[in-house]
Amino acid sequence: MKKRSTRKLSRQIMGLLAVTLVLSFVIFWTISLCGSAIIEHICYSRGVTITERLSDDIRGWVFNVSLLISVGFFVVLLMFLMGERIAEALKKIEDKERALSEEREQLIRSLSHDIRTPLTSIMSYSEFLLLEKERTQEEYKKYLELIRKKGVQIKELTDVLLDGGRRDLQFFEDGRLLMEQLAAEFEEMLEDGFDVRQDLKKCGKFKGSFDINEMRRIFDNLISNVKKYAEPSEKIELIIETDKRGLIIIQRNKIRHMTGEVESNKIGLAGIKRIAQNYGGNIAVTSENDDFEILITLSEF
Repeated sequence: MKKRSTRKLSRQIMGLLAVTLVLSFVIFWTISLCGSAIIEHICYSRGVTITERLSDDIRGWVFNVSLLISVGFFVVLLMFLMGERIAEALKKIEDKERALSEEREQLIRSLSHDIRTPLTSIMSYSEFLLLEKERTQEEYKKYLELIRKKGVQIKELTDVLLDGGRRDLQFFEDGRLLMEQLAAEFEEMLEDGFDVRQDLKKCGKFKGSFDINEMRRIFDNLISNVKKYAEPSEKIELIIETDKRGLIIIQRNKIRHMTGEVESNKIGLAGIKRIAQNYGGNIAVTSENDDFEILITLSEF
């Protein structure tokens, strides 16, 4: 980005230099031609005889004066034009660098927040297995597999963080199947403490390219917000559908009366919005009385 801006600035400077040179050249020849004629006319009007030597002296003097004026004009005009253009270009470069720096900081905050969700799941599953209670082999296998999956997810998120937000898009022939899997994981993560209702009846079959880590981050943030802020005694709704806008993900819940952790919620919603914008979409959040709804639109995939 910085190299492209520097090359653009160099081209602009060369353009200004060329324009200034042309104007200076015009001024030089205008003064040279007109100056000699004017001086000779004055000499004739006053009865001064113009010898060949005097004519050469006049032309030489006019040439020097014309050169001096055109060079001065060139320097002043070039400094004025370049000063303004360089200041403007440098301001644009600084603004872009500032925006990129803020974007990187936001990405780091968002990914750091998203890493906490699978990490919290690993801790919960581990504590569950360490409780003094007999478990079946199937239960151990189930929770160890969940721990492994969340560990892999943390590794993938860490890789994204280290790569500066590099995306890994994969083409899905059956996008609806992907949504079914993510909805099933959503319900599985919340089934112990919440009454989850999922609805995919209006989700038709579709194709598209998705970064699976980004999609999991969307659902992980929804899960995290439900665990922190939703009322456990009320149902949790997850609706996934397709329409002319694209893929629509809606999550609704009743808000639990509590205080604190508001900033974490904001980071989670900002992370979802950031991912939605990668797919030409956005989010709409409504919170009235005790009702909370987040509508996520993904339009380009």
